[in-house]
Amino acid sequence: MAENDFKSKNVLISDELQHFINSLAEDVLLKHEVFDDTKRSRLKKFSSAGIEPRVLERNLSDFFELYNNYQPTKSDAQKRILKLQSQQCYIGDVTFNKLIENKNKKRIEETPEVVVQNQKSKSLTQKVVWGIVGVACILALILIILNINKKPVEQKGDDMVAAGKYTEAAEMYKLGSDTSANCLFKYFELFLIRKIESQLDGKQYALLQTLAQKGNRDAMAILGEMYGNGVGVSHDKEKSINWYRKAGMDHDAEITFFPPEDSIGYSVKEINDWKEKNKAVIMSKTTDKDIGEYSIPKVMMDENRELVYLLLNSKSISDKKEQQNWFDLYPLMNEEKILKLYSILMREGYKLFDIERIYQGKQKAIKLQYQTIGQAQIPLFILNRADSLSDAKNYTTAIALLEKNLKVFESDTLYNVSFAYIRLGNLYYLNATNYEKAKDYYLKYYNFVKPLLQNAPDKYVSWFSNNLSSLANVYGKLGDYKSAIKSAEENINLVDKYKVFFENYRSNISGKYGSLAWFYLFTKDYIAAEQISQKALEIDSKQTWLKTNLAHALLFQGKTSDAEKIYVELANTIYHDNETYAKTLLDDFDQFEKAGVVPQNNKNLLDRIKEYLNNRKTK
Repeated sequence: MAENDFKSKNVLISDELQHFINSLAEDVLLKHEVFDDTKRSRLKKFSSAGIEPRVLERNLSDFFELYNNYQPTKSDAQKRILKLQSQQCYIGDVTFNKLIENKNKKRIEETPEVVVQNQKSKSLTQKVVWGIVGVACILALILIILNINKKPVEQKGDDMVAAGKYTEAAEMYKLGSDTSANCLFKYFELFLIRKIESQLDGKQYALLQTLAQKGNRDAMAILGEMYGNGVGVSHDKEKSINWYRKAGMDHDAEITFFPPEDSIGYSVKEINDWKEKNKAVIMSKTTDKDIGEYSIPKVMMDENRELVYLLLNSKSISDKKEQQNWFDLYPLMNEEKILKLYSILMREGYKLFDIERIYQGKQKAIKLQYQTIGQAQIPLFILNRADSLSDAKNYTTAIALLEKNLKVFESDTLYNVSFAYIRLGNLYYLNATNYEKAKDYYLKYYNFVKPLLQNAPDKYVSWFSNNLSSLANVYGKLGDYKSAIKSAEENINLVDKYKVFFENYRSNISGKYGSLAWFYLFTKDYIAAEQISQKALEIDSKQTWLKTNLAHALLFQGKTSDAEKIYVELANTIYHDNETYAKTLLDDFDQFEKAGVVPQNNKNLLDRIKEYLNNRKTK
């Protein structure tokens, strides 16, 4: 088997990223290390060339949370959900099984032992326990009495807002703002939303500035709104735009901001006015087809259909999973929570509709410039959209989107055309099985990136190596094994030359030797295949899959006894989920027979080995 076949993924990711993700999962979940900014920045470094780091980071965070809440039971339902999430994060099967094994082991260790005591000691124990319970109850009662008036500051502020006491709430949030960012944000939101007449505090403004300068997007957005509306600071359109852009909000230099009197509140009257004023506009922006993509509670459709449309058209809540979460939460939300959600989306809606009105002409010009399947695009958006289409198995549309927009990438310095080439190669190879087209795009990537490699190896070497692996596999699929060997050998030299950039150098280069051995099998140079396999295992014996090619090379040379020992070992070794290597070995034999490389004198023996492997597919 070849190295990328071993990975068995819908998307080819770099070896460095694969190893880093596996190590990260073990560090966080088994060694209890924090998924901190250092780890996140390293994740971004490894994934910047082809995987959207923010999506991967979010998927990993979700996996860590799911794993920590996972409890092994007789039912496999939770485990299946965990497995699906692990695949979204590209966590390897070996690592996943190791994590599950740790949970099972922990469960056994935490099972209490039953201790048989005599009646006398049991009676004494009961007395002690009841005594402790009595003391605990008294202490708890004292604590309750002492803490009746010690409700958290933020909760007190929330209660005051609910009672309409906004000035008092501002003072309460101000008290908690030194230690709570939420209190700080709520303090400023009262000035922006409720237009309270108290004087903004300079200390709190300094805290907000500090948070914004450290990269907090909520703080940046609040500063943008303060300067845009002239609340607490002098109206400054330029500063407002600058803070909005830093926060990642798409505000243009010519946008006119709403004055303070147009800010949206939480009152039922304001919400009803909003519904009436914008109902036609909102309804026209969402089709029944859009609604059909979600599971929306009937009570929400009956009572608050406008809120459904607001969520679906929101720019701040644009992720489908996040939107579905809000739909799922709706039946559990009280009236106050529903009003708050309305208010947030209404404020956003006013700005977005105003932007659309002012820039209607400009949008048409942008659409003409970047016309792609009916909507305006930019390079990063095109890449993300193509990835989303690929995840949804809509490969034809993903390919059409990228091919139609290749010129867009040619003029972009940050996301150059190599990003499109590698995706197109993967789409044609993995999903469309059009190996000629895949080869063309892998070669285009190769020719484009190779001149850049020497000056920026840290940026390109890992993905250039991955492209060479894919190119070698494509040559193999096309039956051009000499070219496959040439690409595999170039890859080995590349990894060796730039070993400093490969964190897991030994496992990486041994995998490259494993692929080279695979291609030599198809040229019937079984001696070379054996020698290369042995070298790969000497470098890294932990990669069990390397033994598959060694066993094949031994079998085809007539070293039957040695080959059978390895086949028996692999047939009893778990490779994927509950499957052993038996299925992989059978797939290998199928490829050998189609390529006509099985020696005739091995035919009967091969049939006997295949029969044995068929009975060992699962363990």
